Amino acid sequence: MPGRRAGVVSSARLRPIKGTERCERRRAAIRALQQAVERFADATAFIPSASAAQFSNPQQYEGQTVSVSGKITLYHGKPEIIVTSPAQISAQ
Repeated sequence: MPGRRAGVVSSARLRPIKGTERCERRRAAIRALQQAVERFADATAFIPSASAAQFSNPQQYEGQTVSVSGKITLYHGKPEIIVTSPAQISAQ
């Protein structure tokens, strides 16, 4: 790393986390997760034309609640998951 000498070991003083601080961090993490879920709750599942042949009957999902797995990306500011395999979709 620039500015460091070879053979020199750095150390940092760590302080223990108090019980209340640990709880507050946990609450903050849960709030952040809840906000992320709310933000992406209305994500669109998109099947590209190159993958359409793998889906023999995509209308079978119409009107059903489905779970879709995959990477969430933003398309025109809205969340979407690109579905390239039927294994990414499960009807409930």
